[in-house]
Amino acid sequence: MIKVTYDTKRAGNFTKTVTIHSNAKSPDKILTIKGHVEPAAVEEAFPANGKKDDGATPFEKH
Repeated sequence: MIKVTYDTKRAGNFTKTVTIHSNAKSPDKILTIKGHVEPAAVEEAFPANGKKDDGATPFEKH
């Protein structure tokens, strides 16, 4: 078993190659790894209208 990891902070497509050296009859093999990294989900700190929604009913002074 061969384990290869790829850690990136960049979203998008990537292509990486790994060369395997061994004492087999054909000693060198090249593996090509292709993939796509999805952008990290961004959690909004505040709603788009700029108001914090804590679920409470607004209190109005008269």
